[in-house]
Amino acid sequence: MIHFAATRTKLRVFQEYLDGPGASIAPGISTWDYESVTAMDTLPGGTWILADLDALAPNGMVLAKGMHRALTEAGCRILNDPGRTLQRLELLQALHREGINSFRAVRAMDDLSVLRFPVFLRGASDHLGPLGDLLRSSEEVARSVAHARALAIDPGDLIVVEYEDTSDAAGLFHKFGVLVLGDRAVPQHLFRAPTWMIKSKRCQLTLEGALEESAWVQEFEHEAQVRRVLDIAGAEYGRVDYSVGRDGRIQVWEVNLCPILGRGEQSGPQPAPEILEIRSERAQRSYAMYEDAWRALLAASPWAPSVPLEIPMEVRERTRVELAPRTGAAGLVEALRAKAHFSRW
Repeated sequence: MIHFAATRTKLRVFQEYLDGPGASIAPGISTWDYESVTAMDTLPGGTWILADLDALAPNGMVLAKGMHRALTEAGCRILNDPGRTLQRLELLQALHREGINSFRAVRAMDDLSVLRFPVFLRGASDHLGPLGDLLRSSEEVARSVAHARALAIDPGDLIVVEYEDTSDAAGLFHKFGVLVLGDRAVPQHLFRAPTWMIKSKRCQLTLEGALEESAWVQEFEHEAQVRRVLDIAGAEYGRVDYSVGRDGRIQVWEVNLCPILGRGEQSGPQPAPEILEIRSERAQRSYAMYEDAWRALLAASPWAPSVPLEIPMEVRERTRVELAPRTGAAGLVEALRAKAHFSRW
């Protein structure tokens, strides 16, 4: 049996996959939200996936580490070790040190003199993308951070990232997404757009792009580079998001530890029938490879007895507070950012 853990919000996203493309493997997977785990004295044995770690605050991480420790001592397999799996900023800094990424990233409150401009501002723990346009001086960064503070966004959660131009000769930007499950890496999608901020709703759905995406899924020429990134990141479940520089090296933006698995594939304007057919075949191929990965993991995940979970009561209570839905001004800001995070300041 496989047990999948995430926050309640992200668990709903994963459930969409189990209700749709992943329906055939759903009977072998149980889902648990970290909020509910805070009230549990035992965990079911088997293979566990600790997803969504980047959404956990300090006490939530203590809870996740306690889960990992208890399960490991009982001989269970766990994907994503909260003591080793790198968060976004730590990963970006490690990838730059290792010579994989050409760009650097620092906390917004740190010394910015080490950076080359332009840069962009983004959250260290959310998946809303860059906050606003490119910034071309430390003064512009300071003004943007002040604006974020006025919107009740914690400046301690903001990072500044050097802009890396990965556009091709035609001025198009590419964003590749590779799903990771255990020892399997499965190419999921290739988005193309004329802007450097790439999301599914902004990608160009052209015949040329659909053919390029289909060929990439079949060939997956970046696999060796992606596996090196995963070794550095310590990630065994998630999605690697990257572009490719003009020198052929991948440039990694993040490892999303609880990715969307299919929803949004056809968002935006409906493409022409021939494009839709190519993309549908590509999606089916990716889902088939992903299903194979799940089945391999299930085959290696026999039933196991329950495992005692000893977590201090104060940690459990503080974790529940950290994971509680935001209300008031903070909740309003969060909702507005999620709805329109590409708006310009």
